[in-house]
Amino acid sequence: MGLVQILLAFIFLPFSMLCFCQESSADNPMLRASGKTEYKADRDDSLWHKDLPDAVIIDSIAIHKSAHEMQVFSHQQMVKTYVIHLGLHPVGPKQVNGDCKTPEGLYFINSKNDASMYHKSLGISYPNENDILEANKLGKSPGGDIVIHGWPNGTIRFGRNHYYNDWTRGCIAITNPEIDELFERVNIGTPVLITP
Repeated sequence: MGLVQILLAFIFLPFSMLCFCQESSADNPMLRASGKTEYKADRDDSLWHKDLPDAVIIDSIAIHKSAHEMQVFSHQQMVKTYVIHLGLHPVGPKQVNGDCKTPEGLYFINSKNDASMYHKSLGISYPNENDILEANKLGKSPGGDIVIHGWPNGTIRFGRNHYYNDWTRGCIAITNPEIDELFERVNIGTPVLITP
């Protein structure tokens, strides 16, 4: 997929994808101890809980890190929003291997793995040329292997509140039923925009 096609895919995304809202809570002792911020995972919005229609193919994905949301689109229409969990250090873009940050920028789905160590996964094309240049300036590797994935294999609970905060090494995590749903409807080459 060419750069022009990728950019055009996002020009027509609804304005709603630019709106961010983060809700925090100090009620969770695990979060207070870790210094992390909890986000509300059970918002009253029909797009959070509805199933995708069988025939829908996702043709673009927008990930909003500060809102802990992933919005998926079909023919420029947002069809579902997912609660997401990010890298252990979610603020700021990924720069180097091991920083536990989730990238920011325009990428695309470059692989599908149904035998992942985290249930199933959709690969994201990090690092791009700019990511490599920036890491080289620091004299370090940019890292890689950034994916959208489910829970670690062997996890028993699958509720969206199983993990209350960000816990990945830089990936985007959703529940196993959600990655199952996406895996069937996302093709390699699908653009992924990740914003702060």
